[in-house]
Amino acid sequence: MEKQAKVSIIVPVYNAEDYIKKCIGSICTQSVSELQIILVDDGSTDNSLEICRQLQKNDNRIEVFHQENQGASAARNKGMQLANAEWVMFVDSDDWLEENAVQTLCEEASHADSDIIMGMIVNNYSFSDEDAAVMKKKVYRYDMAKYRVAFWGGCTIEPQVFASVFPEKMKHLPFLGSPCAKIYRRELLQKSNAAFLDNIHYGEDTLFNMEVLSMARSVYYVSAPVYHYRMRAGSLSTGKIEDKYKQYMDYVKESENSIRRLRIPQSEEFLTYRSLDLVQMIWELAEMYGMAMKSLQELSSYKRLLKSFSENMACKKAMDHLKLEQLPDKKHKLMVAVLKRRMYAVSICACGLFYKVFASKKRI
Repeated sequence: MEKQAKVSIIVPVYNAEDYIKKCIGSICTQSVSELQIILVDDGSTDNSLEICRQLQKNDNRIEVFHQENQGASAARNKGMQLANAEWVMFVDSDDWLEENAVQTLCEEASHADSDIIMGMIVNNYSFSDEDAAVMKKKVYRYDMAKYRVAFWGGCTIEPQVFASVFPEKMKHLPFLGSPCAKIYRRELLQKSNAAFLDNIHYGEDTLFNMEVLSMARSVYYVSAPVYHYRMRAGSLSTGKIEDKYKQYMDYVKESENSIRRLRIPQSEEFLTYRSLDLVQMIWELAEMYGMAMKSLQELSSYKRLLKSFSENMACKKAMDHLKLEQLPDKKHKLMVAVLKRRMYAVSICACGLFYKVFASKKRI
């Protein structure tokens, strides 16, 4: 008689032939063997589907499904429909799990009120594998009756970066918006009707987690590395620079809808998180435009886009609400001070200059 799976691991796959074997290998060799491994091929045009089917022959826990290309959100949603374990986990096909990652998270799954359990993501921005290996493992419990608003905020901005605006107990937490490095109680996903929106291409992970957190009883955080994020070459510049404006605007509109639907209280605490999220998007656009700009004509075009985005109702409200002392460093304080004065061309040029100076220093 087959054992009931403890965790359904969902992997959306698209053109990942160079990475998929390492990803699935890290899942199949987990010390917890009671797994349902769901691979959803999203219309790959390389050998990804063939590799998945070959891996399936070697491990009967692997289930392979193919669909026409609809995007990662649709693939994850398909995986959730197929999941049958008590817990659900998401892994991207170019990433991989730490040895014993599932066990590390499942050790906290016995708590009656635990709905989400999360660990640490190892990537090249925060700390190295060596740093993570020597960190002392601790377990933190967060009662959502007390911390729900702060967790909503942590889905949009990183508590470690904006530590001054988060409760003391949350200042060490990583970014909460990603669905990776977490296990979700499947009952919670069903109860909250959570789904990844396939009509937006920025912030869909954030909106998914905000939805799930609206009904979670408690969240447990294990300060141990469980997930390795691969930064693929060129992934920062994926898509046309012109598309970013629409992607960001779609996210702003959809997040406003979510805030109303979830009845998130418009407290000073939440307004601060929301303002930081939207202002962070404004300066990200300024940075992208500054790096891409090659002529005065392009500057004029990018200035119009940045002005349009910054002066939509939600972003204008955020800019007016935000206080400079809530920002993490002098660079961002200066940037926001310039943006508050509606000096959009200056913001774009300053970002472009900073990028060129930084890039030239890296070459030396």
